[in-house]
Amino acid sequence: LDGHPAKDYFGMAVQMRKHAGADIIFRGAPHILVISSPENGASPVQDTIIALTTFDLLAPTMGVGTLWNGMLKWCLGLFPDIQEKLGVPNDHHIGYAMVFGKPAVNYQRTAVRNPVRVNRINDW
Repeated sequence: LDGHPAKDYFGMAVQMRKHAGADIIFRGAPHILVISSPENGASPVQDTIIALTTFDLLAPTMGVGTLWNGMLKWCLGLFPDIQEKLGVPNDHHIGYAMVFGKPAVNYQRTAVRNPVRVNRINDW
């Protein structure tokens, strides 16, 4: 990575972790999700983004916090051996990466509302 901007950036991230305990890449999340799709598919980039978006929308309903992790995606692109260790096939496109776990912050909704009462009518 000599001369590559990532070398300095990731080196700084490692130093911050060592000296200040600041985890600027994983943000303390215990899990990562790397989405890939076969490159010869009809829309491999879009398929991975749709899959990750679905996970991202569902996660808060289960009490899980998420972070779309561009730094991890960048790192996966720079080091193909990591892809192999994760079990991503060579013929797959890595769409993006997400970290997830118990949220560090519980955001309050802008408007607190009572549950909606829904009457379903199935017989027409």
